[in-house]
Amino acid sequence: MVAFLERAAADPAVVAIKMTVYRIGDDTPFVRSLIRAAEIGQRSGLRYVYAGNLPGLVGPYEHTFCPGCQTAVVQRVGYRILAVSLADGACKNCGTKIPGVWT
Repeated sequence: MVAFLERAAADPAVVAIKMTVYRIGDDTPFVRSLIRAAEIGQRSGLRYVYAGNLPGLVGPYEHTFCPGCQTAVVQRVGYRILAVSLADGACKNCGTKIPGVWT
């Protein structure tokens, strides 16, 4: 599985990697590869890189950040949303519109 993630992280055609993970440790090749994939995505210019659903294991990649000012506009732990910093679909800090359905 780690080799699969490493290949996918390096492939510019891959825009999403989704898989079910059960009972995974915090410092494993899988988690490191997932973080590496998120880092590559950011360096490649992706604006909304999210590597969540591993509560507490992927650092800032659990959250969604504004591409305008880098403020966390959606803060999560796993599937739980802790805070949303949006007003009318825009970042409360700088006003950048964030695509999505916000209720």
